Amino acid sequence: MNPPDHRVRVAAERRQRMRERLMGSALHVFAQQGLHATVIDDVIKAADVSRGTFYKYFRTNDELVEAISVSVGDYLIRLIDPVVQEQKDPALRVACGVRLCLMAGRTIPDLARFVVRAAWQQSPASSLAQAYLSRDIQSGMEAGRFDILNLRAALDLVFGAVMSALNSIAEKEAPEAHAEAIAGAILMSLGIGKAEARRLAKVAIPAIVLPWQTEDEVEA
Repeated sequence: MNPPDHRVRVAAERRQRMRERLMGSALHVFAQQGLHATVIDDVIKAADVSRGTFYKYFRTNDELVEAISVSVGDYLIRLIDPVVQEQKDPALRVACGVRLCLMAGRTIPDLARFVVRAAWQQSPASSLAQAYLSRDIQSGMEAGRFDILNLRAALDLVFGAVMSALNSIAEKEAPEAHAEAIAGAILMSLGIGKAEARRLAKVAIPAIVLPWQTEDEVEA
């Protein structure tokens, strides 16, 4: 690799790190103040950057909200899906995906608050989540693992349960094993027997590290 190529790559990596830094700060600010708050000054302060630096990446408050919505959905799903796809059983894939999503919300409470306030299922990123979940539910239906009327009903059931659970997590009303309980309940609603659903909901899965985690959240 010649020097110019190296400089271009390093510059691109630096821009990406700064963009993630700004969005990470904005995620925490929006979670506390709401999506309709004008938070540019607060984000600049939280990220400890100049106003000029901020405007190199985002021109308006709305542009920042849209970028975070897409980023949250895409990052989360793309981090979760490789773990999900390690499982051959469609039921276990659904359980893993649900648990990892809820575990992320518990690890970063502001993430749970943001997702609930942003109504993630209506964001542009939701199509990626829907595509991956549809893949696993359809696979389960075809394999006879799931017994449900149709795919749309299954998707609404899963998304509704996950969003409600994230709200409980955001409000600190969820018990420690809430992710496992919700995953098990979802599997039972999809036609899996109670004993098996409970077992699948407790299968060991690796943790994921999100780009918005603070040092304290990573160490927790």
